[in-house]
Amino acid sequence: MRTILLFLLIGTVSSVDVFSDKKLDKHTIDEHRHQRKRQLHDMSTLMQWKENYNVQDDICFIHIPRTGGSSFMDVVEEMNITVDYWHEATKQPPTRCGCMTNIRDPVDRYISEWKFYGMHYFANDRDLFNWFPGGGIPKSFDDYIADSSTHNSMTKILSGCQMFSWCDVDSHTVDKIVERVVNKCLTVLKTTDLPIHGHRAIYDDYDPEWVTKATDANNVDVELYQRLMELGYI
Repeated sequence: MRTILLFLLIGTVSSVDVFSDKKLDKHTIDEHRHQRKRQLHDMSTLMQWKENYNVQDDICFIHIPRTGGSSFMDVVEEMNITVDYWHEATKQPPTRCGCMTNIRDPVDRYISEWKFYGMHYFANDRDLFNWFPGGGIPKSFDDYIADSSTHNSMTKILSGCQMFSWCDVDSHTVDKIVERVVNKCLTVLKTTDLPIHGHRAIYDDYDPEWVTKATDANNVDVELYQRLMELGYI
């Protein structure tokens, strides 16, 4: 088991959104950082969250990209909780019992993934945590969405497949993940229930058509999210 401090990446993000060409207001960035610090110092809220979700030492945490995993790690570090942590390209995601993960609205997550990974890393020929889409380097959202390796990452990862793999997932895959949740083998946390909210999008502008395209491309993730909502797990 190992404890890992995942440093907040927002401070390294470029201040220009290549879609909207809109500069970020420095005040917005500074206020975002101050808000995170204030939330981390609210120990009563952190303790209540820990109790609600039974977050204990040596728990296995599966960090699906762009679901608030950085915020989760900030909280457990603040509370001195030891976590067995997955967020890497060199090992397959664990599927054993006793794991916990964050779940986020799949369309919001996918668009956030492109904005952060795509615009600031892939579009500039840079990898992130050794991850690259299977179809090559995307230069636009349309390139990104045309590459099926970028689709349905939540379902892929929770089924034991690597990020940006060509792994096939479908409704049967969703059934198996839901069964693990129902049987208390896998605990899912809703991103918006985190005691701090580092997942908040700092860019507001994007093509409205992205929502439709992202929904179609991530139909299995949408099914997983809806099933877990209907059953009351998120």
